[in-house]
Amino acid sequence: MLDGTVDLDQAREKLRLEGRHYSREQAADLLEKASQMGLVLGTSFGTSEGRMNANALRKKTKKFMLVSHLFFLYIPLINPDPFLERTIRIFRILFNRFSLAAGSLLGVVAVYLIFLGIPRIQNEYLFFFNGENLLYLWLVIGITKLVHELGHAYMAKHFGLHVNTMGVAFLLFFPCLYCDTTEAWKLAGRRQRMLISAAGIAVEMVLAILGTYAWYFSKPGVINSLAFYLVVVSFLSTIFFNGNPLLKFDGYFILMDYLRLPNLAGKSLMYVKYLVMNKTLGIASFKNPAGTDRECFVFALYGTSSILYRFFLYFGIVAGLYFRFDKIVGLLIASLAFFLFVVRPLATGITSLWGKRCEVQLKLNGTVAMICGFSAIIMLLLWPWKYTMTFPCFMDSAKVHKITVPLHCSITDVFIRQGMEIKKGTAMFKLEPKALEFALLKAHLERKVLSNNIDMLLLEDKGRERFPEKTVELHRADQGIRKVAGEARLASSGIEAPFDGVVTTLDSRVQEGFEPGDGVIIGELKSPTDCIVHALIPGRFLQNISVGQEVKIWFPIDRGRFFHKPIERLSSVNERDLRDSSFSSLRGGEIAVDVGRAGMETPLEDHYLCSVGFSANRIVPLGMTGRIVVSSCPTSVLARLYGAAVQIFNRESCL
Repeated sequence: MLDGTVDLDQAREKLRLEGRHYSREQAADLLEKASQMGLVLGTSFGTSEGRMNANALRKKTKKFMLVSHLFFLYIPLINPDPFLERTIRIFRILFNRFSLAAGSLLGVVAVYLIFLGIPRIQNEYLFFFNGENLLYLWLVIGITKLVHELGHAYMAKHFGLHVNTMGVAFLLFFPCLYCDTTEAWKLAGRRQRMLISAAGIAVEMVLAILGTYAWYFSKPGVINSLAFYLVVVSFLSTIFFNGNPLLKFDGYFILMDYLRLPNLAGKSLMYVKYLVMNKTLGIASFKNPAGTDRECFVFALYGTSSILYRFFLYFGIVAGLYFRFDKIVGLLIASLAFFLFVVRPLATGITSLWGKRCEVQLKLNGTVAMICGFSAIIMLLLWPWKYTMTFPCFMDSAKVHKITVPLHCSITDVFIRQGMEIKKGTAMFKLEPKALEFALLKAHLERKVLSNNIDMLLLEDKGRERFPEKTVELHRADQGIRKVAGEARLASSGIEAPFDGVVTTLDSRVQEGFEPGDGVIIGELKSPTDCIVHALIPGRFLQNISVGQEVKIWFPIDRGRFFHKPIERLSSVNERDLRDSSFSSLRGGEIAVDVGRAGMETPLEDHYLCSVGFSANRIVPLGMTGRIVVSSCPTSVLARLYGAAVQIFNRESCL
């Protein structure tokens, strides 16, 4: 119809009379696409120069796609359509309105169970990335993603579409399954397209609900761990990836159909570029992709949000690769990502701006708005913010005594038990003194024999020369007698407590007749009043903490009690500090540790031990866990980033 004699509205009217209805927006989109393809004469695209520019742009885009395949690579494997055709009846039986209602009810109860099990989650998540359970984790991820993609495929098949491709995708080097349901765009109803996009999330939520019940009602073991992994993987993948509309996954296509805005991401980025080029620099050749005020608002909001989210997402992934996987790989990926997503767009924008420098006519309103926006961002980055950091802590005794058996004797009487409070000087246990009494009698006899020998030497002239030597032996014999006599008295009177305290640990074998040996530790005595609070501080926060700094300590007493105390000591953490510590994840603590071949517990991240004195404590029981709150000096975001970068650089250069 557009033969050069009619305009767009006249062409639409002629088509309407023939029974072909097009909205003005649809007609304008078709005309714009045709113009960009060089099919409309008399435009910048319909000339030889326009065709050459289009070909050059197509080649650049092809090269960029080849490089971007390193981040987004799709490998087709099978054609699932015949299998889906044979099993679609099972899907229709399992998923219908009644199952949806039942699933919603079960989901409400599952959320309630999760809230009840929050204390368990705080301990169990520490084992999530444990090397021993990595195989289980990958198994759960594989099953979850397979079911997710089958949900898309079955829903598409339910609406009569063909699903011809299923394979493996490597998104930012993370392998996952994918299912090609692009035929969904053949469906005229947006509700059907939204259901296809949401089917994977819905099926994954069903798995999460079932996993919640299995996790909550099962005992610790493989089934419990698998169920916990299933719940976490399903919820996290839905929140951060599949259900997130800022990434081109399920949530994005659902939002796009709901708003009736095709190519939402592309148009949003074009609109952000339009605001900079047209509304600020006054370059008229940059056209507005939005046709209404509603579209302007949606494009501006989505464009800025997606840019910021992707920046933080890529930064987080690169940092994770560097610190958790391999430093060289992390640096290579960081360099490649910086080139693709920072250097290349900036170079393209500067080149495009330089080519249109003659068209630049700064607009006052746009320029002022941009300057104000950048000034606000710089102010936020440079403004000194005061923030608090919270770390786990527990109450420990500053006065600790290892209960040992000082003599090689068997135990006769035990007066203590684990958890018992005792006073200073109270006998804890007694030892069998018969062996010591026999040794004392033997020592006296040996001393008497030695004394008689000395007397006989004094009667002989030659024996007088050996008198000093025998005198020394006699002195040693007297010392031995005094030592054995003291040990015998100690065994008879009993081993006394050196201070008022609580028997926190006691060997279960400590009873009458038990003979552990000389110097063997059988228990531990701690003072309940002379206490100290220990907290573990990750190394990356150490620069904001110093000795003498006042901190707030919170313990769950009554409705929660705060105490203000100064930091007394900061020291590096070694394996001995975690061996019997409540911090270790092996004993339900909050610091994830890995067990080496020698059985030593090593934290997965470097930590420092922060100790705060808590003398005259009569409120908080020993062993109670809490939180230590550290307030940092007002520091700007840029200063924090710079300090963290310097710290990482110094640490890595030393390594």
